[in-house]
Amino acid sequence: MSTYIDECIALVEKLLSSHFDFETQTAKIRIETNPTKILFGNDLPVSLWAQSCRRDEVLVDMTLPGIQRFLKTLADNGVGAGGEHDGVRYRFVETTKPESDLSTQWSDTPL
Repeated sequence: MSTYIDECIALVEKLLSSHFDFETQTAKIRIETNPTKILFGNDLPVSLWAQSCRRDEVLVDMTLPGIQRFLKTLADNGVGAGGEHDGVRYRFVETTKPESDLSTQWSDTPL
């Protein structure tokens, strides 16, 4: 199984170069308590999902250096790899999988 490491890195590079396509179209993203796709590229087979680990939504400024360093490191592990940063869990996933399966599996699979 391919881990899509290069594609995950390319997705983060799009973020860093400000050529990104967030669901909300802003640099600040509202991360919900349910897993949600937050970063994707129409030409890439991967997307970045996030979930607030807190009881409420979290507003994350994706331009901050700390989150960018974290996502670069996470991208180096490819799809399936997950991690937590400032109360938010992130995971790169294949976009070929149905989104309904991904949101269901998120809770079942520990990061």
